[in-house]
Amino acid sequence: MVALSKKGVNTALAGGGVPISIKKPPKRLIMIIAAIFIVLAIAFIYLGLSISAALKAAPPPPQPIQFFTHKPVSSTGLISQQLLSYDQGALVIPYLLLHYSASNVSSMSVSVSLYQRPPPTGSVYILNWSNQCVGCKGFDVNGMVVALDKDLANYSAISPSSGVQLITAQQLPNMQNNSVLIVVNGRLPDYMAKAYTSGIPMITYLMDKGITVFYVGRNFSQVIAPQSVIQPNPDTNELTYLQTYSQNVHGVFGNFSTPTFFLSSGSQYGGITYEDVGSGAVVAFSNYLNKSWSTPDQAAFDIATAMSENFWVPSYTRETYLVTPPHGGGKDIKLGLSLPPVPAASYSYAFLNSSYERITTIITNGTSGVFNGAYQVLNVQNPSFPINGTISMPSIVTPTRSFNATMRIASTSNESGVSPYLNIYDQNMTLIESIPPFFSKDIPANYSFVVPLTLNLGPGSYVAQLRGSLGQYYAASYFTVPAISLKYITTTPVVNGSYSFIFSVTSASSTITGVQAYMTDGGQYGQTVNITNGTLVYTLKQGQGNPNGNQQFTADILNYVATTSVYYTPVKITINKQYIEFIVVFVIVLLEVTVVKAPVRDEFYIDVPSMPPPAKVSMKIKENEAMSVFDRLNMYYHWRYMPLTKTEFKTGISNVVRYNNIPVSLTYNNIETILDTLVSSGKVVEVDDMYAPKAWVEQSKHDIEYLATFKKLRVYLVAHGHIFTDLDRSEVADIVTTLRNEKAYIIISSSSGRFTKIPVYKGTKTYMAFLNAERLEEFKEKLNSSAAREAEELKMYLAVGYVQLIDADNPEGILTT
Repeated sequence: MVALSKKGVNTALAGGGVPISIKKPPKRLIMIIAAIFIVLAIAFIYLGLSISAALKAAPPPPQPIQFFTHKPVSSTGLISQQLLSYDQGALVIPYLLLHYSASNVSSMSVSVSLYQRPPPTGSVYILNWSNQCVGCKGFDVNGMVVALDKDLANYSAISPSSGVQLITAQQLPNMQNNSVLIVVNGRLPDYMAKAYTSGIPMITYLMDKGITVFYVGRNFSQVIAPQSVIQPNPDTNELTYLQTYSQNVHGVFGNFSTPTFFLSSGSQYGGITYEDVGSGAVVAFSNYLNKSWSTPDQAAFDIATAMSENFWVPSYTRETYLVTPPHGGGKDIKLGLSLPPVPAASYSYAFLNSSYERITTIITNGTSGVFNGAYQVLNVQNPSFPINGTISMPSIVTPTRSFNATMRIASTSNESGVSPYLNIYDQNMTLIESIPPFFSKDIPANYSFVVPLTLNLGPGSYVAQLRGSLGQYYAASYFTVPAISLKYITTTPVVNGSYSFIFSVTSASSTITGVQAYMTDGGQYGQTVNITNGTLVYTLKQGQGNPNGNQQFTADILNYVATTSVYYTPVKITINKQYIEFIVVFVIVLLEVTVVKAPVRDEFYIDVPSMPPPAKVSMKIKENEAMSVFDRLNMYYHWRYMPLTKTEFKTGISNVVRYNNIPVSLTYNNIETILDTLVSSGKVVEVDDMYAPKAWVEQSKHDIEYLATFKKLRVYLVAHGHIFTDLDRSEVADIVTTLRNEKAYIIISSSSGRFTKIPVYKGTKTYMAFLNAERLEEFKEKLNSSAAREAEELKMYLAVGYVQLIDADNPEGILTT
């Protein structure tokens, strides 16, 4: 019952009352004042937004890519090479010092291989298929020969004068040793599977001569006879190295993307399968010629590319390096290359010194859409790696931290007046530091000694050489200095009213101490400060002003520039926006009361009884009901194995759990309790406030971090209207999408990631995605402190923009720019 009471009547009714004022129309003056205040408020808000937008300066436009218009020119030569001790002497690294000249070159790659046997150096033959071929329709044999001639000459795989030669079946036994035979018949010709001499099949006989057979066709269970008659291969059991399997065959190499088998005891290189046999090898593009390529030119290009890479030749070690020459090029530029390490043993030294070394340089001028480049191949047989001693020291050296190095001078007799000293060089053998002789005395044969060392060097890769007073070379070691990390700790006020910013300085988790740094604030106010026990203190000087907002600090430490951003807001009194609105209303009301006399009015009140609080129902939710939310919501959105946020789980559980057939709305406290219980029981796994059944990890073969990262990227790509491949649908990347009208590849970084080697393709960009900013920073630190070949290669790809790192929480500005 609602009771009304007029002014003057008792209004102290049960339950209290809410006063409602019924007034006569306000005077004109009140309306004018209110209008003025509204206009001023709107103007104030507009002015604030304008200033805010102006302060957010737009980033500068990207610089246009510069393409060279002249043909690139480069020459490469070998200066010296040596074996470097590594990892306390347990491993040894072959090291080469090259010099090159470059003109009109935007990028250059250098591949170095130490082969266990010589790669093919003889002639290149292609078997004339005549009337004994399947899948060759539309392919002109002479056209393939012409295209192969051109492509192999471009790759410097053959001399322009030798060319590709057609060969008949009768000429096969007379092939030059260490040559290449190309067989594109679609099936192995019957005469190659039959015994030729002493019961040895012709194909085996050829490979025993060091011949590499490039084969294009289906598996070897059948052979092809004259008139293109296909029949069973009677010698399959004898040719055990040609046994194949065809389950789950996938792979791409150039234009070839349709493999049908892999050799059972062989290896895989993209879509190619290969196996070493005797002194030769069989290399197979496992499909018919007309199923694999559209034109003879495509087939010739892929075959020539594979031949130039020599991937089937067994090697002791090999690596490819991406090099960015100085802008405009230059002459006699030094380039030091360290190959992946091999075990340090006397037999390793002997093998490496009797290996076959090949250095291949590929240059390009970066013209968009056109390869305008050149290849240069340098062969070195029996390379000379001098061995006169060893240096055993850590592979990672932290600045300002002492360590012991064990050195041995190898000799067969006593030597007098030996004065060994240590030279430290950078990766390109530029002298950085020379440490004076450790002693001068007579030494016995194979003399070893230990010296304590402290190397205050900036991050990078270095070579330490042990030499004698007369310049004798004894031994060398390879080591790296990890990146220096500058991290903000806190800000403290000082007595003069200024502030001190305190940072930690570490390298590979070890503190740096006893050195100086030159630090600036936003490139200004430079100071030389001391680093003590891993702590750097930068105090603002008079005139710098008080810190407010984002501060960008840069520190030059041991010739290494470390930067960090600090967002600092000093403590100040602030007024909540709601309070400001309240004050404006209060001022208006005050003006009404004080300036304008209120009219005589009648007041009425409505009495509203107190409402009871909403009812709460205690209920139990079964575990299987809660677990079903994950599958139901994934099914509803057409997802697979996508983790849920708390909000999504709350929405999903409202559709599953009902009370008296009414959907239940749970509070976030209830949701957190349910999820925490499921996590504690081991039924659910969680990362970054995203949850998924543990069974999904086993079913999808992906850890929760991978699934959560994919989910974040999915949400972003859908919200921005991008079409992309779903979970595990692509064989080349975790996600393939289109950004800015270009194909893009996204690789997810996690322990269950499918791609250990980052795919990099011409004309596209590859992104590495991380769960959050913390994971991204951890990866950067590990990458900067790593000396592994894969890490160095990735750093080069990052430097030239082929690969970009993204935080899945904040891809905006990277995937959209």
